[in-house]
Amino acid sequence: MSLHTGIVDLRDFQPDQTPLDFPVVRFQDATGAPVTFQSTQGWTRAPKVGRTVKVAYDPDNPQNARLDGHESRSFNVAATVALVLVAVIVVIGLAVAAFLYRVAHS
Repeated sequence: MSLHTGIVDLRDFQPDQTPLDFPVVRFQDATGAPVTFQSTQGWTRAPKVGRTVKVAYDPDNPQNARLDGHESRSFNVAATVALVLVAVIVVIGLAVAAFLYRVAHS
């Protein structure tokens, strides 16, 4: 993968799929040819239109591109929801256990 910078052209919101933005980015490959691609991974907080971003792409197929570092910075909605649900279950479990303990020892 090669690294270049690109400019976000637009943020494509696709409400029929998920509440995520799929940024459209334009950049020039190593030969100077213009390339435009749409991110295949959605963002909850996509870069703003006009912002310069890092682009990683396959030099043999520049359309095979992605925003560099997206995986580490992206907001994983499913994991966050699961974590919140587990936390809620633990809190409810602790509250029930405390209540039962008080009832048993009163």
